[in-house]
Amino acid sequence: MNTSELAAGWAVPAEQLEWDRSEWVDAFEGDAYAVSVMWAADDLGLLPLADLDRLLEHHGFTHFEYGQEWARGALQGLRVLPIQHAAQALTWLGY
Repeated sequence: MNTSELAAGWAVPAEQLEWDRSEWVDAFEGDAYAVSVMWAADDLGLLPLADLDRLLEHHGFTHFEYGQEWARGALQGLRVLPIQHAAQALTWLGY
């Protein structure tokens, strides 16, 4: 899968930018994998870098690829959560 295929749909809707972890868990309800990723994050939804790297590698991506796409989107004015935010990574991955 090419990351450019995801670029149009991976920006988090503005109303979700202030969600806490429990709201994200509710949003991913029904997807046990995504929920487990959210619970692996801290209270702010941030994943340790090692966990983020494992998540990306599990889906065939590198941190560099994700970081480039995230930065490109941020520079273009897309609404983005912090790069280490579990919901941002999951959204970028298509969850």
